[in-house]
This record gives sequence, structure tokens and C-alpha cells, in this order.
Amino acid sequence: MIPLTRLPAPAILRDHAAQWNEKYLERRAETPRARPHAGQYGHEKIRDALAAMSHHKCFYCEGRPPRLTVDHHVEVEEAPEHAFEWENLYLACDDC
Repeated sequence: MIPLTRLPAPAILRDHAAQWNEKYLERRAETPRARPHAGQYGHEKIRDALAAMSHHKCFYCEGRPPRLTVDHHVEVEEAPEHAFEWENLYLACDDC
């Protein structure tokens, strides 16, 4: 894992994380295996901030694949309440 200097959370996440998380936890109460909406935590502005922070590298292997996806460091299965926390979001390659 590469050490990262965490940039400030993008406005889209600061403005919506609490609401997104509340709705996600409500959905999870009804469907325990529900996943958070990737279009929210993977929003373009969030991806851009994560890419700038990680120098467009995978957080885990430090590779520069053509595609990186937003990943949760602590999986939502373990801690669903952290699904939209800025400190829990990273970019990862498909292999990692």
C-alpha cells in the first residue's frame, strides 16, 4: 500500500455522505447483503480527487492500469456505516 496524503473530501461527498449513508443503512436493514450505490461513492468528482491523491496509481499494488475503481479499504460487509466515509475510499485496480 502506498502512503497517501489525504486531500480534503470533495464537496459532493461532504454534502451528500450523511444522506447517502442513511438511505443505504435503511436499505441494508431490509436487505442485509445490499451494497452501497457505486454511482454515489464512485462519483466523478470523488474519483478525480482519489486519483490526484494517489497519483493515478492503485492504492494496493501501485500499478497504473488503464482502469481504476473506487474501493473501500474496510469492506462494507464488515462496516456498512463507513461506506461513504472519505477516509475509507481508495482507488484500486481490477487485480487487487
